[in-house]
Amino acid sequence: MLFGLEKENTINMKKITLITLGLFLSAAIFAQQKPNYGATPEDSITCIESLIYKDYLKNEPILALDLWRVAYRVCPQSQKTLYINGVRMYKALAKKEKEAAQQKAYLDTVFSIYNQRIEMFGQKGLVLGQKGQAMLSTKQDKEKTFEVLNEAITITGNKTQSGTLVAIMFTIINMEKAGKKTKGEVVAMFEKTLAICAFNIAKYTKEEESNITLVNTAKSMDKDGKVIEHNTYSIGDGSKKIIKIFVDGKFDRRISINNKPLRSKLDKYVKAQEKINNVTSPYLDCAVLIPLATKNFEANKENLDWLRITMRLLKKNKCYKTDDGAVIFGKVAEAYFKLEPSANGAAGIGTLYLGKKDWNKAIEFFKKAIDMAETDDEKTEHILSVAKAYSYSRSFAQARTYALKAISLKKGWGAPYILIGDCYAQSSKKCNDGELGRYGAYWAAVDKYKKAKAVDTSVASLVNKKIASITSRYPATKDVFFYNKKNGDAYTVKCWINETTTIKTK
Repeated sequence: MLFGLEKENTINMKKITLITLGLFLSAAIFAQQKPNYGATPEDSITCIESLIYKDYLKNEPILALDLWRVAYRVCPQSQKTLYINGVRMYKALAKKEKEAAQQKAYLDTVFSIYNQRIEMFGQKGLVLGQKGQAMLSTKQDKEKTFEVLNEAITITGNKTQSGTLVAIMFTIINMEKAGKKTKGEVVAMFEKTLAICAFNIAKYTKEEESNITLVNTAKSMDKDGKVIEHNTYSIGDGSKKIIKIFVDGKFDRRISINNKPLRSKLDKYVKAQEKINNVTSPYLDCAVLIPLATKNFEANKENLDWLRITMRLLKKNKCYKTDDGAVIFGKVAEAYFKLEPSANGAAGIGTLYLGKKDWNKAIEFFKKAIDMAETDDEKTEHILSVAKAYSYSRSFAQARTYALKAISLKKGWGAPYILIGDCYAQSSKKCNDGELGRYGAYWAAVDKYKKAKAVDTSVASLVNKKIASITSRYPATKDVFFYNKKNGDAYTVKCWINETTTIKTK
């Protein structure tokens, strides 16, 4: 009881103080004819009393809401934070509410607060974007959500918030799934949002680079005698740092280090660009990607993030396999590698040469990617790419060597075993010694396929198809009996394979 009285006394003391202050301020306010704190001097006092709601937001949310309601009614033009905090409080109420009708009422209040904020403080495009994001997250009507977000982007253009860009992509894709938008409209919105992201990434990158300070330099020497220099730079207020790495005086790569949980505006647009690409990727086949990348290349050929994402999408969809696709993929990969030599850039160029069947060049760049890889997972991917390039050139022994390297670095991965199996299966003619040699290549291949699915169940379906295809080529029992052999006997495959397997018959 005593605690309750103390709390009440504290509130009353604040009111007395604020009333005194309010009487003084109200005269000044009205003398200047600025009715932001109420229509009358009495309203101004009530307004100032009520604005103490902020003091209770954390520990007394019910009291805070009661005081907020008074301020919202009496002095709606007093502070922009009145609307920001109002949205937060009613969103929290809606999230906790179990009863559907009451939850809807809370959310309707949220949306009306957004509307009144526009009426009182303007910033229509910005606030509509925030309203649309809230409508999406609370699963409001798709068409109405799209209308709000689309109007926001129309008003704000290149100044559109990153969250609004992501929200409209999710919304239009939801509408396409419901049959209310076409795939063409999804792709058109993808272009529009990505262009805004690119504009802001370029803008904030320029701002960042003009506000960068070198804070530390460290030099070391690698195993090959190359001088490695790590330059650490502080950006702006020091909330973000980057490290630029140079090898023998040449720029190698850049790494970001965030010292605070808050992301910069640049990071937000980079993240938005990534989310937009990810959510839209099912709609981006080569028929869409190739002309899109071709059209946007000149404007983005110095935009590292655009180049990185575009290269990844073209590679993922194997767009380099067509003539037009190979041309734009090559431009993107080379521009990316020129600006920021990296494992991904080298791998991209390697993939380009793979598509052109220039095996030696492909191997050269995949090996560069291995040398530049920063993690074992990344390194194993590029090692396997070297193995594939060797297998395509029918240099099977080298292909096996690199596949085994990949296996040694990454456990539980079936792909390298499958590649070795494919190399064995394709060697049946090469290993044909006029007796059981060609079958030996098949038997050894199946051993590798079985090993692949034993260590990696995700490849079981693919492996089973390969095994079924090869077992149909097995010899009959009588054929191996002719050589005094039977099913299950040990058999050493010669030629380049040089492995022991077991005889398998139909």
